[in-house]
Amino acid sequence: MNTTYALKDDGSFLIKDYNRTHPFSNFLPGIAGEWGIPLWVFYVNRGQAIASFGLKDKDHSIAEFFPANKAYALVSSFGFRTFLKINQKTFYEPFRVCTQPGRKEEMLIRSDSLEIKDTNPDLGLSITVKYFTLPNTPVAGLVRAVTIKNTSPQEIDLEALDGLARITPFGSAHPLLKDISRTLEAWMKSGVSDHLAFFRLTVDPRDVSHTRYIEGANFNYAFYAEKSRKLHPYLIVDPEAVFSPDTSYARPLRFLDPDFKTPLNQITLGKTPCAFSHFKWKLAPGKENALYSLFGAAFKPELVKQFVKSLDGKSLKSKERENESLIRRLKNNCLCLSGREEFDHYTQSTYLDNVLRGGFPYRAKDKVYYIFSRKHGDLERDYNHFQLRPSCFSEGEANYRDINQNRRMDLFFEPAIGAGNIVYFLNFLKIDGYNPLTIKGEKLLFKKLPAQSLLEEFGIKDPRVLSMMLKGFYLGDFFKLLAEEGIKVGKPKGLASALISRAQREPQAVHREGYWIDHWHYNLDLIESFLYFYPDKHKELFLGQEFAFWDDEYRVKKRKQRYLLRGSKVYQAESVEAAREKRTLLKK
Repeated sequence: MNTTYALKDDGSFLIKDYNRTHPFSNFLPGIAGEWGIPLWVFYVNRGQAIASFGLKDKDHSIAEFFPANKAYALVSSFGFRTFLKINQKTFYEPFRVCTQPGRKEEMLIRSDSLEIKDTNPDLGLSITVKYFTLPNTPVAGLVRAVTIKNTSPQEIDLEALDGLARITPFGSAHPLLKDISRTLEAWMKSGVSDHLAFFRLTVDPRDVSHTRYIEGANFNYAFYAEKSRKLHPYLIVDPEAVFSPDTSYARPLRFLDPDFKTPLNQITLGKTPCAFSHFKWKLAPGKENALYSLFGAAFKPELVKQFVKSLDGKSLKSKERENESLIRRLKNNCLCLSGREEFDHYTQSTYLDNVLRGGFPYRAKDKVYYIFSRKHGDLERDYNHFQLRPSCFSEGEANYRDINQNRRMDLFFEPAIGAGNIVYFLNFLKIDGYNPLTIKGEKLLFKKLPAQSLLEEFGIKDPRVLSMMLKGFYLGDFFKLLAEEGIKVGKPKGLASALISRAQREPQAVHREGYWIDHWHYNLDLIESFLYFYPDKHKELFLGQEFAFWDDEYRVKKRKQRYLLRGSKVYQAESVEAAREKRTLLKK
């Protein structure tokens, strides 16, 4: 057996000396529960692992998105870093890609979290870092718990910097970061107040006639415990205060200076910031301490200020267990007990992967509403402009084929779906047999009297909420509006159930890049799956079910308009067009 890789009994996957194995990329699930705001998080087996993460999509990154090949190269420089001065004479940076006798590294991969460990017996230190995302909170956040243990027989005096070498200010759109990152720095602003660091652009940097101020912010909050007291490290947002003059970020030359001390003179405008915590610990033999750092984003910074007030080690431990339980409950929908534990874990992980692409069928009485859906993408599929809807329930858009093929076995796990998916996907077919590429889920819709009745039942009196119900809404947007209006509901789960079970449904889709020839296969698979579970309902499905055609302004050109000659060869190109008269008609 290869001792570098090991599947443990609990389903976690252990990689020893991960910095020296073949590079790979992976991601945390991006599920924050029904009432949480999800983050996307990508990691690699180099450095301190987290390559990039953020809110919603690439345009809302906290750590800039890089494709896999660049992530492998840059994560050890621009990602999370830990710098230690030991007894004022020895410098050490754990998790670096280097060869050192006796030093050991481990990476432990779980479905809900990621853990790395660096053990250095010569220095008498063991450093463990664990990452997980916050479940069921009003703020999206990545928790980073750094535990440093003294394994030597003597007391160790530690001075440390820990954090993110480069953090992206909120409002920095992906194309701007790639094309004009130097110019973009002119709008970057950082700030530290009440132990909370915020990062944002001052205004939208695009050349438009109306100035748009950036309201949202990325943030960093950190603390540790000492003698049962919650203490805060000194936050550093200016990378020059750590690395200068080393602009490669290879070594923290300022920190290594014997005269380094805080507070520091920091420049907080006009440069790409960092997010480091500075602290000093004395660790007795066998003792350890933990630094908790929260990195996240919010469209309303006031939410963050209120949220972090209640955070401590105990509450984050509770959220860690809740996050683990959340993912375990999802996987247990596909609980498998065979003669091979490897197969059992594989089956559950495959089911979770299906949920991440096709969504989870959330049941309310006799109705099903898909949540946790998203347009997928990762470091290897860098061409996908992935999207993870930043709202509770997180019912996001995806490509037709992606969600269709990942819902083919959902009837096995949720019989209440019935023929719902067949009707949903076939109703996107146009009269010529083609379908739009991007499916944006289902909006819920109410007529006036049923809407008023439901709002009265739950004690809600707000014209904006009623207007939203009449126009059509996504479930997450409904509860977002309640929060904005300051409306508290005694039984939010009951309200969600009532909305799902009583509303009319309005499918949403857009044409996007065009048509794909393989979509028909998955529709046939849905039908075969339905007839497998309900063989007595074939007549009801084909003759008793109402279907509709999708109608938009795009159409395939006539055959004679699609072909052209290039020299002596015949080519087919530019086969799709938008009918102007149809577009005008639909807008009316």
